[in-house]
Amino acid sequence: MEFSKVQSDGYASVDSAGSNDGGVCCCMAWRLSKPSQATISKHQLRALHVEIQSVRELVGATVIEVAATHGALQCKDSRHLAVSAEDTALRLGQLLLRWCSEQEPRLELAVGMHTGGLDVCHLPRGHKLYFGPALSGAVELADDASSSMCIKLRENTKAGLKLYEQLPYTLTGSDMYRFDPFVEGSQLHSCPQDVRWPSKRSSGRRKEEEMNNKVLDPGYLGVHEFGSWLERYGIDTSLFGRGEVQTLSQLHHEIMEEKKAVLVEVNGFLERRLEVVFVSIVAKSKEGHELVLRSAVDVTTDRRSLGIVVTVPFGSHWTDALRDRLASRFGLSREVQEELLPIEANWFKEEKKLTRSLPVMQTTYRTHKVRMRITKTSRKELQCISLPNMSTFAAHDLSHWAWVSWEAGAESSNQEVLTKLLQDNKINLSEWPHGSFSQLLTEVYDTQAATLQVVKHELIRHVRVIKVWLVTDILSVSHLLVTKSKDRPLSMCVEKGISWEQALENLLSLRLGLKEDFMKKSVMVDQSSYHLFEEIEYSLSYPGLKTVYRIHEVTCRVADPHAQLGLPDGNDFTVCRSGITTRYTWQPFKAHHSLIGRRTSFKKTLLGGKDLAELSLPSPKRQLPLPEPMVFAPGGDANCRLKDLMRGKETDWVRARHAAMHICDCVASFPELALFTATENEMTSSGRSAADEYQRTLGALFAVYWLMRLHGDGLQSFVYGVGEDWKPLSAASVEPVRSAEDLKKRQAFYSKVDMGQIGKILVSAGLFQGGFCNGANDPERTLALLVLSAIHDIMKVTSLLPVVTEASGPFEKHKVGDVIYNHDTALGYILQYMPDVLPSYAGLPEEQKESVKFTQFDMEFNLGWLVQAEAPPGILFSRFKRIIRQGKAKSSDVALYLVHWLTDLAGAEPYPEEGAEKFVLKFPPQLFVSFLSSFHCVTFLSQKSETAVMEDYLCWRWAMNEPPLGPIPRGDGAIALMRLVVMAQGHCNAVLDAWKGLNAEDKEVLANELTRTARAEQFFELALKVEEGGPAFLVYYAPALMQKNCGLDPEGALIVLAEILRHARAIWPLQESAADDTVIIQIDVLKGFHIAELLDQPRPGECWVLKRQQNEINATVCKEPVPKEITPDRRPLCFEKARRNTHQRRTSCSSDAMVREQQSIEDDVG
Repeated sequence: MEFSKVQSDGYASVDSAGSNDGGVCCCMAWRLSKPSQATISKHQLRALHVEIQSVRELVGATVIEVAATHGALQCKDSRHLAVSAEDTALRLGQLLLRWCSEQEPRLELAVGMHTGGLDVCHLPRGHKLYFGPALSGAVELADDASSSMCIKLRENTKAGLKLYEQLPYTLTGSDMYRFDPFVEGSQLHSCPQDVRWPSKRSSGRRKEEEMNNKVLDPGYLGVHEFGSWLERYGIDTSLFGRGEVQTLSQLHHEIMEEKKAVLVEVNGFLERRLEVVFVSIVAKSKEGHELVLRSAVDVTTDRRSLGIVVTVPFGSHWTDALRDRLASRFGLSREVQEELLPIEANWFKEEKKLTRSLPVMQTTYRTHKVRMRITKTSRKELQCISLPNMSTFAAHDLSHWAWVSWEAGAESSNQEVLTKLLQDNKINLSEWPHGSFSQLLTEVYDTQAATLQVVKHELIRHVRVIKVWLVTDILSVSHLLVTKSKDRPLSMCVEKGISWEQALENLLSLRLGLKEDFMKKSVMVDQSSYHLFEEIEYSLSYPGLKTVYRIHEVTCRVADPHAQLGLPDGNDFTVCRSGITTRYTWQPFKAHHSLIGRRTSFKKTLLGGKDLAELSLPSPKRQLPLPEPMVFAPGGDANCRLKDLMRGKETDWVRARHAAMHICDCVASFPELALFTATENEMTSSGRSAADEYQRTLGALFAVYWLMRLHGDGLQSFVYGVGEDWKPLSAASVEPVRSAEDLKKRQAFYSKVDMGQIGKILVSAGLFQGGFCNGANDPERTLALLVLSAIHDIMKVTSLLPVVTEASGPFEKHKVGDVIYNHDTALGYILQYMPDVLPSYAGLPEEQKESVKFTQFDMEFNLGWLVQAEAPPGILFSRFKRIIRQGKAKSSDVALYLVHWLTDLAGAEPYPEEGAEKFVLKFPPQLFVSFLSSFHCVTFLSQKSETAVMEDYLCWRWAMNEPPLGPIPRGDGAIALMRLVVMAQGHCNAVLDAWKGLNAEDKEVLANELTRTARAEQFFELALKVEEGGPAFLVYYAPALMQKNCGLDPEGALIVLAEILRHARAIWPLQESAADDTVIIQIDVLKGFHIAELLDQPRPGECWVLKRQQNEINATVCKEPVPKEITPDRRPLCFEKARRNTHQRRTSCSSDAMVREQQSIEDDVG
């Protein structure tokens, strides 16, 4: 094995051992970004390496390291003193980055260059390994993930530049520079001729390449034979026709029939070559305005009305092709053209890239832009192009043309063309509804969903439409999806060139946001239902414009539940797209069967594959019947309303005690359950429907039954649910049918979770006498737990919320006359001052009534607030700590609270018969165990401050997280970060990344407000001390908002939370006297939205508002008309900063404009 140095002039042989030591070289390293590595196709990767080889030869560089997604090259000094190796490396990187930016999709590349020593290790059989500071330095710079699409270099490398020394460089560190590859310097044009490097290949270079390239002419082949011929050159023909990729037939037609393009073999690979001429014919109107000839009804793929586009056949000169096209289309002879339509100017551009429509091979585009000017407009030979009148006209090939303003941009030209076309066909635009013209302009020139044709002197609009009847089973009843406002099925205009199958996939993706994998697995197409029909009528949107609708109608079935579609509940749901909000609802199939008929043969999946018979479709989730609704007169006193509703209602104590003794028959025992039907609207303060809250309460009662029978079949029911006969289900149960993923989670919970700890808690709560496994349950204690479960959430029905009376006096910081909005506090008020209105509570023995009141009110502890780090320690622990110190906290009552919390959360999903799905399906088993263990922190309240206990809990959750989160944070924002991580539950790393990238202003708001303790003179030790004062804030349902969004947009969730807290502080400024206070901010209206949906919710003239409630210790977020002025009690919220990818969208729009300009030379432009 031999070693040698590579010489500094770049010409020393790297093969010869013992080269001169001490020489230096300049290396350029490149690396694809991680996103590009994840998405790049093999065809694009091959094109990248072909381009690297081509550019390498152009500048005279040597490959010293190569892999699929990264590599390095050694650059050489020129023989001319004006060009150094560093100049060569810079130019090489510049050309490569420019090529990457032109690809579709764009490739992100990082480039680094470095000057230093370079050694070579010679291996047997001529192999070599390169190493040294030049290579390692360049690789280090290219590996910097933050520097894609630029060239990074250090000061010693920059010092070696000669030709490019004076170009602008950005200093990013003490000795680090960044170069924008799209900067072009005047130095390039003073470069010696034999080393001048063009932005694109020069004509001389192109001629040299063409001598080495072979134009392929296989003779005429059919489509099948053409595909086989392409495969011999390594082209994967299975990709044709997918998504935006053109079909094999389209490419065959272009190459074999029209001969618009040719295929060339370059270095063993196929390349497509296409030459196009864009022609602008310009003339002056009688008024002296310059106008240009444009197509009246056709558009290019860049959405502009076309000028004249000519595809140059292979072997022809572009000027001959242009003259022939003008003669055939307009009847202008070559002699007339040469005399009256001289070529005033022309430009040429050549580029090579992969396109979305043909990603399997590179395409070289040769584009000519030509301007022809007519000065003698009155000549009769020009009447065929409507001169000198300049009205719209039909050419020989029946295409329609118009003269429009030359100075106007693309959009203005489109408007002018369309206006003239409509007016020339006697359509009165003044009769059109507001916005109709803009809509038609979009259809014709943007989406290309409509075309306009003049048939027998009448202008006709042609539109293709896909209409889909989407069917699913909800509670074993077939339902259809329709729009909430108009009861219409899903429909969408079909863009030009799209099949109905592709349009169907696009509709489900764009209208409903469904992913391809879900459609492939769970959306079934009834092929027998498909039919195509036409309807011809005058459009209501465009009066006077006759429209031909070609409608593709088909019925599909959703086989699997999907929360995004409001399933399995059958809930209404909202989809926001491009600023448009559409609300959908599921209606019974019978309501529309007369329109679509009863079609039941759902056989084919959307994307091909299985028959329905082969699928095991999950059964709909089951719910129990609702009680008879309670009716009350609107208005009146809320306290009297509750009394009136419960007047004459009695608890069935015989049945209730039987239920408590035998743990059965809970539902019919307690009349308070019917209060869930006493609502003025469907929603409750939790944001859920009253029906859902009723089902959740029954789920909590069921969970009591199951937990009390853990030593028997209770665990099986807890995990798998019960059947119609109320017996436990199992993994082997035939009904209901469940998905494999569902059964996998249930089985994991059943086998991994040790429920013995719950048994100990049940005994501690006094629910068993003589031990868990062998003892009998205590009927009175069990009855107390059942009553607590039955009444716990009834105050979520907002029509029942009590008002503080003079007789009771101020209550928990609520003044006389205040409505108590917090449902827990409201129930505590009822138990304290109106206990007789709840017969089940009133009939309990005094001792058990005290236990229920202790857990619900006296204790004033919400374990959910602790588990999710939702509340500051003051409101969370203060009252509980005071009770402990006073010796009023019985250990059995504390344990009873914990049992109640477990059963309440176990029933959180509104499907009681399905088991404790919240724990079994939504929580990983280890998280469930950690929740059970979390209560141990509370036991230290007698020894530590509220803030210290909270801090211990946060540190414990951080340390217990899987996967590990690293060292416990300290300093500014540490407590806020730990609370946010706990709130996000399962999205910890996403929150950590979002926190790092969060803007300083929002980070400061979160750091300050989430670190307040609501306890005077108490501060967290791990965080910086915040300014003293209060109140602190509890954002109710902040964890729900975080969990909903942190999988997709964690930074957006943090920004929304910061905006709410910022305006809350404006309403409640810091006051030292309020240091022990906490304001509860209800955001239940936000918790169900993704951030993007939340931004699009308010209608024009509306906004999200943070509003202080009348009691002054609560606030709520709601939608209201935009206030004319900001008041102390009401502040509009601006969530626009949370709109993700805003900058990317703008960049994308700019990039798309450039791309569309190039796409105009695609297949159908001629």
